[in-house]
Amino acid sequence: ENILLDNNTVSNAYEPIHATGHTTEVFFDIGLIIQNNTVSDYNGSSVTSAGIATNNQASPIVQLNNISNCTGAIGQVYGIYSNSPNSTISRNTILSLVSAGSVHGINAISSAVIEKNKVANLTTTGNYDVAGIRKQGATTTGTINTVLMRYFYTTGSFELLTDAANLGNVLINLNIPPRI
Repeated sequence: ENILLDNNTVSNAYEPIHATGHTTEVFFDIGLIIQNNTVSDYNGSSVTSAGIATNNQASPIVQLNNISNCTGAIGQVYGIYSNSPNSTISRNTILSLVSAGSVHGINAISSAVIEKNKVANLTTTGNYDVAGIRKQGATTTGTINTVLMRYFYTTGSFELLTDAANLGNVLINLNIPPRI
Protein backbone atom coordinates (compact mmCIF):
# COMPACT_ATOMS: atom_id res chain seq x y z
CA GLU A 1 0.00 0.00 0.00
CA ASN A 2 0.99 3.61 -0.64
CA ILE A 3 3.58 2.83 -3.30
CA LEU A 4 5.17 5.66 -5.31
CA LEU A 5 7.09 4.77 -8.48
CA ASP A 6 8.53 8.15 -9.46
CA ASN A 7 11.24 9.37 -11.82
CA ASN A 8 12.57 6.00 -13.02
CA THR A 9 14.07 5.18 -16.41
CA VAL A 10 13.47 1.65 -17.69
CA SER A 11 14.54 0.34 -21.08
CA ASN A 12 15.07 -2.97 -22.85
CA ALA A 13 12.65 -4.89 -20.63
CA TYR A 14 9.77 -7.26 -21.38
CA GLU A 15 7.23 -5.35 -19.27
CA PRO A 16 8.99 -2.36 -17.73
CA ILE A 17 6.58 -1.29 -14.95
CA HIS A 18 3.97 -3.80 -13.78
CA ALA A 19 2.02 -3.61 -10.50
CA THR A 20 -0.36 -6.44 -9.59
CA GLY A 21 -2.29 -6.68 -6.34
CA HIS A 22 -4.42 -9.33 -4.65
CA THR A 23 -7.04 -11.05 -6.83
CA THR A 24 -9.94 -10.38 -4.41
CA GLU A 25 -11.30 -6.85 -4.78
CA VAL A 26 -11.73 -6.16 -1.05
CA PHE A 27 -7.98 -6.75 -0.71
CA PHE A 28 -6.85 -4.67 -3.71
CA ASP A 29 -3.79 -2.55 -3.00
CA ILE A 30 -4.43 1.16 -2.48
CA GLY A 31 -2.29 4.25 -2.88
CA LEU A 32 -0.35 3.33 -6.04
CA ILE A 33 1.09 6.29 -7.95
CA ILE A 34 3.20 5.77 -11.08
CA GLN A 35 4.52 9.10 -12.33
CA ASN A 36 7.36 10.90 -14.12
CA ASN A 37 8.84 7.68 -15.49
CA THR A 38 10.52 7.10 -18.85
CA VAL A 39 9.93 3.72 -20.45
CA SER A 40 11.55 2.90 -23.79
CA ASP A 41 12.64 0.11 -26.09
CA TYR A 42 10.48 -2.65 -24.65
CA ASN A 43 9.37 -5.75 -26.49
CA GLY A 44 6.88 -8.42 -25.48
CA SER A 45 8.03 -10.83 -28.17
CA SER A 46 5.12 -13.21 -28.84
CA VAL A 47 3.08 -12.39 -25.74
CA THR A 48 1.26 -9.34 -24.43
CA SER A 49 3.47 -6.48 -23.27
CA ALA A 50 2.76 -3.08 -21.74
CA GLY A 51 5.06 -0.18 -20.94
CA ILE A 52 3.07 0.37 -17.73
CA ALA A 53 0.49 -2.11 -16.42
CA THR A 54 -1.71 -2.09 -13.31
CA ASN A 55 -3.83 -5.03 -12.19
CA ASN A 56 -5.99 -5.34 -9.07
CA GLN A 57 -5.09 -1.94 -7.65
CA ALA A 58 -7.73 0.35 -6.10
CA SER A 59 -7.77 3.81 -7.69
CA PRO A 60 -4.20 3.90 -9.04
CA ILE A 61 -2.83 7.07 -10.59
CA VAL A 62 -0.68 6.79 -13.74
CA GLN A 63 0.47 10.25 -14.79
CA LEU A 64 3.20 12.27 -16.49
CA ASN A 65 4.98 9.23 -17.94
CA ASN A 66 6.78 8.99 -21.30
CA ILE A 67 6.47 5.63 -23.06
CA SER A 68 8.09 4.99 -26.42
CA ASN A 69 9.66 2.64 -28.93
CA CYS A 70 8.13 -0.77 -28.55
CA THR A 71 9.28 -2.51 -31.71
CA GLY A 72 9.62 -6.01 -33.03
CA ALA A 73 6.80 -7.46 -30.97
CA ILE A 74 4.43 -9.99 -32.49
CA GLY A 75 1.86 -10.12 -29.66
CA GLN A 76 -0.47 -7.46 -28.24
CA VAL A 77 1.28 -4.25 -27.24
CA TYR A 78 0.01 -1.53 -24.90
CA GLY A 79 1.53 1.76 -23.85
CA ILE A 80 -0.56 1.71 -20.67
CA TYR A 81 -2.79 -1.19 -19.63
CA SER A 82 -5.09 -0.84 -16.62
CA ASN A 83 -7.23 -3.57 -15.12
CA SER A 84 -7.76 -1.65 -11.88
CA PRO A 85 -11.03 0.03 -10.87
CA ASN A 86 -11.24 3.82 -10.66
CA SER A 87 -7.90 4.40 -12.36
CA THR A 88 -6.74 7.88 -13.29
CA ILE A 89 -4.58 7.92 -16.42
CA SER A 90 -3.52 11.45 -17.27
CA ARG A 91 -0.91 13.59 -19.00
CA ASN A 92 1.10 10.66 -20.37
CA THR A 93 2.90 10.64 -23.72
CA ILE A 94 2.92 7.40 -25.71
CA LEU A 95 4.89 7.27 -28.97
CA SER A 96 5.99 4.77 -31.59
CA LEU A 97 4.52 1.39 -30.67
CA VAL A 98 4.83 -1.30 -33.36
CA SER A 99 3.72 -4.93 -33.36
CA ALA A 100 2.55 -7.63 -35.74
CA GLY A 101 -0.36 -8.02 -33.28
CA SER A 102 -2.83 -5.50 -31.83
CA VAL A 103 -1.46 -2.14 -30.71
CA HIS A 104 -3.25 0.02 -28.11
CA GLY A 105 -1.90 3.29 -26.72
CA ILE A 106 -4.06 3.07 -23.59
CA ASN A 107 -6.38 0.18 -22.69
CA ALA A 108 -8.61 0.51 -19.61
CA ILE A 109 -10.48 -2.67 -18.67
CA SER A 110 -12.07 -1.33 -15.47
CA SER A 111 -13.61 2.08 -14.82
CA ALA A 112 -11.15 4.92 -15.38
CA VAL A 113 -10.71 8.62 -16.02
CA ILE A 114 -8.43 9.06 -19.02
CA GLU A 115 -7.49 12.66 -19.74
CA LYS A 116 -4.92 14.92 -21.37
CA ASN A 117 -2.82 12.09 -22.83
CA LYS A 118 -0.91 12.27 -26.12
CA VAL A 119 -0.67 9.13 -28.25
CA ALA A 120 1.06 8.99 -31.64
CA ASN A 121 2.56 6.61 -34.19
CA LEU A 122 0.88 3.30 -33.39
CA THR A 123 1.36 0.67 -36.09
CA THR A 124 0.44 -2.94 -36.65
CA THR A 125 2.36 -4.80 -39.31
CA GLY A 126 -0.22 -7.60 -39.14
CA ASN A 127 -3.93 -7.72 -39.72
CA TYR A 128 -4.99 -6.55 -36.25
CA ASP A 129 -6.59 -3.57 -34.55
CA VAL A 130 -4.94 -0.32 -33.56
CA ALA A 131 -6.57 1.69 -30.78
CA GLY A 132 -5.30 5.04 -29.59
CA ILE A 133 -7.38 4.77 -26.44
CA ARG A 134 -9.61 1.77 -25.79
CA LYS A 135 -12.09 1.72 -22.96
CA GLN A 136 -13.72 -1.45 -21.79
CA GLY A 137 -15.04 -0.27 -18.43
CA ALA A 138 -18.65 0.90 -18.50
CA THR A 139 -17.91 4.08 -16.54
CA THR A 140 -14.71 5.10 -18.29
CA THR A 141 -14.56 8.76 -19.29
CA GLY A 142 -11.87 10.77 -20.99
CA THR A 143 -11.40 14.32 -22.17
CA ILE A 144 -8.86 16.33 -24.11
CA ASN A 145 -6.79 13.38 -25.29
CA THR A 146 -4.90 13.82 -28.56
CA VAL A 147 -4.25 10.79 -30.72
CA LEU A 148 -2.25 10.95 -33.95
CA MET A 149 -2.07 7.62 -35.76
CA ARG A 150 -0.81 6.16 -39.00
CA TYR A 151 -3.19 3.34 -39.74
CA PHE A 152 -2.00 1.06 -42.50
CA TYR A 153 -4.42 -1.85 -42.66
CA THR A 154 -8.05 -1.61 -43.67
CA THR A 155 -9.27 -4.94 -42.30
CA GLY A 156 -8.58 -4.11 -38.66
CA SER A 157 -10.03 -1.16 -36.79
CA PHE A 158 -8.96 1.97 -34.98
CA GLU A 159 -10.77 3.75 -32.22
CA LEU A 160 -10.70 6.54 -29.69
CA LEU A 161 -13.06 7.49 -26.88
CA THR A 162 -15.77 9.11 -29.00
CA ASP A 163 -19.10 8.74 -27.21
CA ALA A 164 -21.03 11.61 -25.61
CA ALA A 165 -19.18 11.25 -22.30
CA ASN A 166 -15.85 11.89 -24.01
CA LEU A 167 -16.17 15.20 -25.79
CA GLY A 168 -13.03 17.17 -26.57
CA ASN A 169 -10.91 14.25 -27.78
CA VAL A 170 -9.03 14.71 -31.04
CA LEU A 171 -8.25 11.86 -33.42
CA ILE A 172 -6.08 12.61 -36.42
CA ASN A 173 -5.97 9.51 -38.62
CA LEU A 174 -3.36 9.94 -41.30
CA ASN A 175 -4.57 6.75 -43.06
CA ILE A 176 -1.47 6.60 -45.23
CA PRO A 177 -1.17 3.28 -47.11
CA PRO A 178 2.25 1.62 -47.03
CA ARG A 179 4.47 1.96 -50.06
CA ILE A 180 4.99 -1.22 -52.02
